[in-house]
Amino acid sequence: MGPFVSGPLALALDRETVEMIRELKKAGLSDEAIIEILKLEKEGPQGAVGVMEVPRADGKRDIIYYSVSTPEERKALLRQRDFEYQKSWELPEHIILDQRR
Repeated sequence: MGPFVSGPLALALDRETVEMIRELKKAGLSDEAIIEILKLEKEGPQGAVGVMEVPRADGKRDIIYYSVSTPEERKALLRQRDFEYQKSWELPEHIILDQRR
């Protein structure tokens, strides 16, 4: 496994995590990037990081990592958008519309 066993990741890794590290190394990610991904998975809420494998025409595959919001985060975002939408329809109090021609 190389430098990971004696480095910052010298902790109990399950087989799935070790396999993921191998795949990330094959994909060309740096050790620092891999460490950050593992930290996100460990520290973040369940499902905070999603993984998607995309096959390429040359037979290889790309691994894409993306963030996934929790239901609470999603509700908060929708509330914020709704609040901003409602505020956008309100006229500021200090503006006077002059309709003289």
